Amino acid sequence: MMGQKPTLVWSGLQRKSAALRRSVEQLLRNCAQLAGAENADAIRGSTVIKAEIAEWKRVLQAAQESLNPINMDMEKKCSEALETLEERLVRILRDAGLSVYGETALLVVEGIVHVEININKAVVRVNGEVATNTSVAALKEVIREEVERVRKLTTPPEKFVELLLRAYEAERVQAGKEFGAQLQVSGILWQAVLLKQHPSFRSNPIAINFHGYPREIFRADLYRLLDSNLSSIGGNHFRYASGSDTAGAMFMLVPQLGRTAHIGRIWFERGD
Repeated sequence: MMGQKPTLVWSGLQRKSAALRRSVEQLLRNCAQLAGAENADAIRGSTVIKAEIAEWKRVLQAAQESLNPINMDMEKKCSEALETLEERLVRILRDAGLSVYGETALLVVEGIVHVEININKAVVRVNGEVATNTSVAALKEVIREEVERVRKLTTPPEKFVELLLRAYEAERVQAGKEFGAQLQVSGILWQAVLLKQHPSFRSNPIAINFHGYPREIFRADLYRLLDSNLSSIGGNHFRYASGSDTAGAMFMLVPQLGRTAHIGRIWFERGD
């Protein structure tokens, strides 16, 4: 196993274990089918079943005796690793030249990638996706790759604010609101998704023609806009409100506040 990546080793072991369980379940079904047959050979069947039960008891007992000390050792190492996971991850990310907001539970990397750490469940999510390898070295690579992926998909602030204005106009008209009314971020995101669709989707709205605009990309676009301090387009001024109202809100790092917050409302105002 030298030279193999730990994530491949453990994932491969888990897949083999699952396949073995399915084989055992099929074996039990075959046994029940043979035993229930009208002309079942009860004499041979009883002999085979008794012998196999004895062998399976021996194998399972040996497996338990072998796995118990391994499990105890891994549990100890797991507890030690979890205690320092957040600290080690923050350090290795910063050493790699990545900006990190936060120290525990939720880390925001480069303002655009959210890393959620659930110590109790031993789960790490990177932009909502569960990491299959929770070693800090592997997490660093996953996070770095996610930063690069998101960056490639983001929209320049000057183009994004234009998209926001169009989405705001569409949403306020649909809601029957006046220009300047505060609207939920979720509604504006929906309108932005529609505006991003290609003509092929509009003429034939099927899955293959759909152009996705995930929340994490919209969130990254919004972060980059706020970070740029660009707030005007064509005499209209971009505004947003953060607060405790989480209905239809986007939870993110807000540069102007220097912390994470829920941005719940977005609107534009006419300039002087």
